Amino acid sequence: MTPAVHADPPLPESEVRERRLYREEIPIWRRALAFPDDALHVAFWPVKQTIVWAERVRLPNRIEAGVRAPFRLLSPGDDAK
Repeated sequence: MTPAVHADPPLPESEVRERRLYREEIPIWRRALAFPDDALHVAFWPVKQTIVWAERVRLPNRIEAGVRAPFRLLSPGDDAK
């Protein structure tokens, strides 16, 4: 003969729901420690995006070309020789 399997009786629906919706409450000290880090990420996001944009459009080369343009116009070029 096979041994009988004894199963626990089913749980009431309220207890099943309570076990399913188990949520861990984040302690207030952990939220306080995480706030400065999150605030820094939010505050410096525009700076990071500006740096990425400057690298993408080669901003230093554009600034250099803009500064040198008037001097190129004023200085005699190879055509004047």
